[in-house]
Amino acid sequence: MLTGSDNPREETLAHRGAGAPRRADVWEVFDELLEREADPSTVLQSVARVLGRGAGFRAPDGAGLTVDADGAVRRGTGPLPSGARRIPGGLQVWLDGPPCPEEDLLLRRLGITVKVALRQSARDALPAAEVVFDANRRPDERLTAARQLGLSAAELLTVIAIRGPAEGVQELVRRIGKTASVLCTYDDGKALFLAAAGIADALQSLAVPTGVRAAFSRGVNVLDLPAAHAEALLGLRYALPATHDSAPYPTSEAVLVETAALGGYALLPAYLTREQIDTVEDVHVLDALRKAHGPEMLRILEAVAATDSVRQAARSVYLHHNSVAYRVERAELALGFTITEPYGRTRLFIALCLRRVRDSAEQDTSGT
Repeated sequence: MLTGSDNPREETLAHRGAGAPRRADVWEVFDELLEREADPSTVLQSVARVLGRGAGFRAPDGAGLTVDADGAVRRGTGPLPSGARRIPGGLQVWLDGPPCPEEDLLLRRLGITVKVALRQSARDALPAAEVVFDANRRPDERLTAARQLGLSAAELLTVIAIRGPAEGVQELVRRIGKTASVLCTYDDGKALFLAAAGIADALQSLAVPTGVRAAFSRGVNVLDLPAAHAEALLGLRYALPATHDSAPYPTSEAVLVETAALGGYALLPAYLTREQIDTVEDVHVLDALRKAHGPEMLRILEAVAATDSVRQAARSVYLHHNSVAYRVERAELALGFTITEPYGRTRLFIALCLRRVRDSAEQDTSGT
């Protein structure tokens, strides 16, 4: 993985290959991490990024982190890899993939850097990635954490919230990393959050793996990351799992929700509880329609609410006009009002939003 030196000894460091980092670049990364007192998560992410290999550590108390080659962070560790190296004091570190000729030296530098980072984290109490998203921390604390993460105070960042099957989430992180700079990741137990630069223009053409849903904030500076985190989490309450792995996605599919476009609808997940939503009869009717006709009924109703005619709705869901018209008739009979006229369409849309907000609260509780 480490090539590009004029020194014959350094040429034997690792496997040659296009795009492989130079030896000096790798050691410089370790030096920079020590200088800015980076937290353990940032250490692993930075090393994984420059080497193109996953990395991990397990502390003497059993706590640990792993980072895959794309930079996604996971707390805890499984069985120790056979190539794990034990550092004096009980810390164990490793790198994924086949070892390079200077693997021992790499692991030693990784171990020392993680050890220093763990001591720093013990003093700071929270990893830097958590601090920059924490509205309860002072601005100066968040700026210090931002510097540890290498975030620039002048750079506009987009916060992206992602949920779904683990493999799909990791794949989406990898795809985002191909079009933008993913500067930090943070898992708050409800979703995986990315702070990325240069992603805004690429989001509309971003393909989302099947089963994954996401929401993204407006561009903010580092001090506004807590607000962007809250916005993205609210947006995620409206997002629906992708049914196909190809972009672009119509608004009615709600695969990538833009929080800036929510307007007053952001108040629904912010203030309404499941119990309050369950008092709305229209929501119960939608539940009954889904039970009687399957999830496709709701997909069609989403399209009807988002378009100006049944014919347009049919085109957006790739069904014949008559098939959609039949389902519209069944839905209108159950709901008791016309859903193809402005007032009825708005009422239907609000009911669909309320149902989505209610069900996303259940998903947050279950961790799916």
